[in-house]
Amino acid sequence: MENKINLSELKNQLEQVIRYSQNFSHTLPLNGIDEILNKWLKAKELFINHMDGKLIYEYPSIITFKLDANAKKNKLEQFADLVDDHYGNYYLYKFLSNIKVDDFYNNKTTKEYYICDSIVIPENYKVVKAFKFFIDDEHLLEEVRNAASRIIQENVVHGKLCFSVHPLDFLSASENTYNWRSCHSLDGDYRSGNLNYLLDNSTVICYLKGEKEEKLPHFPESVPWNSKKWRVWMFFSEDQTMLFMGRQYPFAVSQGIDIIKNTILPELKFDTWSPYSEDKIYIHKDSLSEEVFHFDGLIPVGGEAIPIKKLVKDGSNTFHYNDVLNSHFYNPLYAYRIGNTDNYFSYTRNSSFGMTNADTRFKLGEACPCPICGRNEIDYGELMACIPCCQEYYLLDEDAQGFGICDVCGTHVYEEDLYYLEISESYVCPRCYQNETVKCQICNITDLPEVIKYREGDPRCLCEDCYHTNKPKDIIGKFKYLFKKEE
Repeated sequence: MENKINLSELKNQLEQVIRYSQNFSHTLPLNGIDEILNKWLKAKELFINHMDGKLIYEYPSIITFKLDANAKKNKLEQFADLVDDHYGNYYLYKFLSNIKVDDFYNNKTTKEYYICDSIVIPENYKVVKAFKFFIDDEHLLEEVRNAASRIIQENVVHGKLCFSVHPLDFLSASENTYNWRSCHSLDGDYRSGNLNYLLDNSTVICYLKGEKEEKLPHFPESVPWNSKKWRVWMFFSEDQTMLFMGRQYPFAVSQGIDIIKNTILPELKFDTWSPYSEDKIYIHKDSLSEEVFHFDGLIPVGGEAIPIKKLVKDGSNTFHYNDVLNSHFYNPLYAYRIGNTDNYFSYTRNSSFGMTNADTRFKLGEACPCPICGRNEIDYGELMACIPCCQEYYLLDEDAQGFGICDVCGTHVYEEDLYYLEISESYVCPRCYQNETVKCQICNITDLPEVIKYREGDPRCLCEDCYHTNKPKDIIGKFKYLFKKEE
């Protein structure tokens, strides 16, 4: 494996991209790159071995994605988000968000669009031409028009499909020359999350690339790289018996993820997998007791039904955006390694990978060493550095003071951003407050799942006070029998 990986070249490329994208001066030491590469090599060893020592597997044939109506809609939404996030043009964003999808791709309005008192787009008007009502700068106007024109023309997308653990592919997850971006762009709020995904033993990036390497937006000229027309994160469970697909960018097509699962994984000797499913269990009425059970999205795993927040966890001190847990726009797809399976449950038995059962878990993201010092972990989602290095090298604003530590993940955050949980007397960061806390179903107090939880014989998630003052009715039998496989 070592003979096929040029670690010296990788180190040089990684250092150049991080320094350039984070605006680190040329005099700033980057002593943590070796530690990052060592952790990456260990974390991705299984995938590299399956690719015979390579870091990228390229599907041998050119793939063609023909965009359906939903994919066109998603692509338009991504362009509208780009206009808002990157160009800061709210009214053009509003126009693109309200326009009919067919009007955009036909480049002609079929009705009048009222945006505000000063901007009204008439019927039968060229969509791209209408951008002049929103942008005064001629150079910027041409840039945005060209971006829209390319999207309109690309109803059919061609490229090479890749399965990769290459560090530059993780850093460039949302860097491209095809006019789309996400929060994982190297100027985004979750940019450090690219390194967290790089260092876990779960995540692979899959993408459709153009014909040649390009100068990417936040890559230096000296490091041209693959420009991604489409990409998706792929997450494997710790026991390699189950997988999740992340949200696809900038559009969703079943063809791409089907080829990855049904052709590329078997080709790389990852065995075969069940069809994708997005089913979750939210409610059940027991036929005997007539008790109604409510759930926060249970997923069948190994003969049991597991809450998705128990099945999938983020690593400590990580900053990636976890679409599987947090996305409001995407219902995550999952599949099981095929063994003895039925429509709902995976009972995979394989001497190399064990058995898919209730112990199957996903840990997404791993804490990343600070690229500057290599001793501490990165402390920010929007800056690839630790707090001591930020303070020593003046990387933060002068008023960036008053840090506290999240009691759950250990992240350093501004004290004013911490949430106080009364029962456990804990302080948690905003992300852990959203992902790692639960709400009592009676009094609505929010706290950690150690103190607000389901108890034996009670279908409700309650704090201790509400549990003792609201004793549940006896429930006939146990809920678990619902998930036993029929003989």
